[in-house]
Amino acid sequence: SNAGYSYEFVSENLLQLDSATCENGIIDPEGVGYKALVFCNQTYMNVDTAEKVLDYLNQGLPVFVIGEFPSQVTSFYHWEQEQAKLDKIVAEIVNHENLVTVASQQELVAAMQEQGVHPGAAYGEDCELITAHREIDGGDFYYIYNDGVEDTTQQITLQGEGNVYLIDLWSGDVTQLADYMVGNGSITREFSLQDNEAIMVAVTDSGLPSVTGTATDLTSENTVIPSQGIAQVNGNTVDLKASTNGDYQLSMGDGSSRTVTVNSLPDAYDLSSGWNLTVERWEDDTTTETKNDTKKTDIEVGKLDQLVSWSDIEMLGNDVSGI
Repeated sequence: SNAGYSYEFVSENLLQLDSATCENGIIDPEGVGYKALVFCNQTYMNVDTAEKVLDYLNQGLPVFVIGEFPSQVTSFYHWEQEQAKLDKIVAEIVNHENLVTVASQQELVAAMQEQGVHPGAAYGEDCELITAHREIDGGDFYYIYNDGVEDTTQQITLQGEGNVYLIDLWSGDVTQLADYMVGNGSITREFSLQDNEAIMVAVTDSGLPSVTGTATDLTSENTVIPSQGIAQVNGNTVDLKASTNGDYQLSMGDGSSRTVTVNSLPDAYDLSSGWNLTVERWEDDTTTETKNDTKKTDIEVGKLDQLVSWSDIEMLGNDVSGI
């Protein structure tokens, strides 16, 4: 997933579901739409699953094997007969043109891309970002999480066409973005995430509930990439969201450029005098019979003279939640 792929673990029983059919190299094309199947150092497989995998291969699905393809039956019932059936099917599978074998997990991503199985999200460089990609009502939705211990800024290419929205997972607010490049069925934008931060991005031309009726269809010529800050859509205009005064270079989607000067922002607040912080801790109330009851306790943190992460405050740390 830190290579931009979304994946799930499947069992042999799941592959026998009515929906687990393959068309044009995609499993369940009207549902989850799996584009590849990966076996990682597995030993056992029943005959029904092997037959299903062979059918997938014949339908054009790329199958990747890390190590060796599973070749032993899972049951002792009629073992010799079942093993003979499995041996015959496995012999066809391992020689199939759509099966690719690699020696280690480190080789898997390159092998998948060589076979045309590309991730929904592609990064400009190696990083600790983890993504999950879902297609909903014709739109592409991406959950992006920074699993590293440091803040990161990455240029990410997301598959999808239409307008681009940044969804605030805390408040539910939706911002239509304008600062991205449009590719062939994709958009590319620079995203900044703090350590342990998650964001959600939607690429869709069907609109979102909170912006339906107010969204502006943005063409590739109307995108704006600022040297700093964020360019976002506001009605029929594009606004530059800046945090400091100064000159900002804007690269327009039509190839032109311009300079915008911001000089009306107020000075930063002086926090050197400090302030007192009180946190209301929320936790299970173990003194009541109702499991949904919440116990609320005030914690007097005291005086702070700088903004710090909640987890870096000694009296709170990682064990306290609340407001």
